[in-house]
Amino acid sequence: MALELRGKLIKVLQEQKGVGKNGEWKKQDFVIETIDAYPKKVCFTVWNDKLSLLESIQPDDELRIMFSVASREYNEKWYTDVTAYAVEKVAGTHADETASAPNNIDAANDAIATISSEEDGDDDLPF
Repeated sequence: MALELRGKLIKVLQEQKGVGKNGEWKKQDFVIETIDAYPKKVCFTVWNDKLSLLESIQPDDELRIMFSVASREYNEKWYTDVTAYAVEKVAGTHADETASAPNNIDAANDAIATISSEEDGDDDLPF
């Protein structure tokens, strides 16, 4: 089952390394905040060769993350892993967003002007 989530990068945590029964491993966690009316923070993990996915991202970048969720039981407690297998920067974020900000303001001003000019006409609203 493939899942997808979009959000703003909050923090990339330090890389962790270890040795297990299958040999050496390394992992790195990163945290995003969803872009919703009620934002939530989600911590994802990337493993081994997937750590390279985090090299080109910066805090405040908007990301699209494809991930899987798996839970396992140990001593009658359940642990859930949220593992990212693809991380993409959403086009038009961070540096690109700053450059396009005046266009967004102009578009908003045009919309306000249009609404103001429409208010002069008769409508069916009682107020």
